[in-house]
Amino acid sequence: MIKEAQQIIDNARSWMGKGITYQMGADNLKKMDCSAFIWRCLGERKYNGKVWRNTDHLCSQKALTEFVRLPHAEDGCIVVYPSYKDSKGKRRAGHVAVVIDAEHHTIIDCSQSQNGITERNGDFFWKKDKTIFLKPA
Repeated sequence: MIKEAQQIIDNARSWMGKGITYQMGADNLKKMDCSAFIWRCLGERKYNGKVWRNTDHLCSQKALTEFVRLPHAEDGCIVVYPSYKDSKGKRRAGHVAVVIDAEHHTIIDCSQSQNGITERNGDFFWKKDKTIFLKPA
């Protein structure tokens, strides 16, 4: 797994402009979801031969063998908003991105709302109390 912050940022930027669109659960060179994008930025794949490493995996106890939780965002870290149940009990998917400028809350992610990989302001993550910041161990 790639552990250097600048290399993670460079990898995230290298995926932009390739015409990749968002599709939940996908991990290929035409379509991917947010967690597949993150694993590609880390030089790996979402499925490691044993486990599908999705957003919930990044929030799990198992992920603490691969990542260190940070008290706040740092450039090159992974920011995760866990899945949750809404007021009607329906499970809502979480989201994950690469922080490229922590001071200005700038991220690169693969999202449905942007229909692919984009750089944008990530205030969404900073406004949520369950947000987790991770760096590779």
